[in-house]
Amino acid sequence: MDYRLMRKRARLSRSVASAFCLLVASAHAASAQSPPPAATPPPIPAPAPDKIAPLLTRTELSPKVAAAKTGTRLMFTLNEAARVAGTVTLRRVGVRTAGGRCIERTSKRRGSTCLLRTKAGTVLAANAATGVNVALLDLRALRAGDYTLTLTPTDTAGNKGNVRVLPFRVKT
Repeated sequence: MDYRLMRKRARLSRSVASAFCLLVASAHAASAQSPPPAATPPPIPAPAPDKIAPLLTRTELSPKVAAAKTGTRLMFTLNEAARVAGTVTLRRVGVRTAGGRCIERTSKRRGSTCLLRTKAGTVLAANAATGVNVALLDLRALRAGDYTLTLTPTDTAGNKGNVRVLPFRVKT
């Protein structure tokens, strides 16, 4: 091999090596001058929306047959805080029409009997805590008869819980 060619190759490899060293050194110097970007903390996740409906258990009316002036006591248990609405309906015997509806019985309306329910009012709409709750129901506005109390819990997220229906009687 020619001596001049060997020297030329050596010179070329030295210049490539020095250029590479300069490139690495400049990159290292640039990284030393500017600090690395500050790591941003991960965003705090929003709380998951409440999708669990309140559970109404151990419902009890005591006494189930009450005088209108004394009222009755309602006990129930909730698994989470909720607003409990109670609707009272009057149960009466009605007459089934040809169209299948149940209407009030009169002296002229006769036919097969059915159970007619008419809304008598709302007796309870209260915020209830988790655990056992007690409410006194004022029955003075109700006349004597058979009634049902329908309880519906709703939590702050708007989830409606299970509906409980409790029968009771008002006597004079």
